[in-house]
Amino acid sequence: MGPSRYLRLRRLHLLRAALAVADHRHDTVMAIAMRFGYSDCGRMASEYYALFGEYPSATLLRGVNG
Repeated sequence: MGPSRYLRLRRLHLLRAALAVADHRHDTVMAIAMRFGYSDCGRMASEYYALFGEYPSATLLRGVNG
C-alpha cells in the first residue's frame, strides 16, 4: 500500500471514529469532515461508503449520543 492510500484510509477511519462519538443534534457531517481536511463532501461520502458500507450520516445518527 502506498503512502497516499494509507493516509486516505487513516483519515477515513479517524472521521468514522469522530462521527461515532458526535452528537447528531449539534454536529453535522460536513463540520466534522472539515476538521479532517475534507472540502468535497460528495467525494468523501462515496469513499466512506465504499470502505464502510454506510454513509457518514448513518454513522453520525447511530453514534453513542444518537
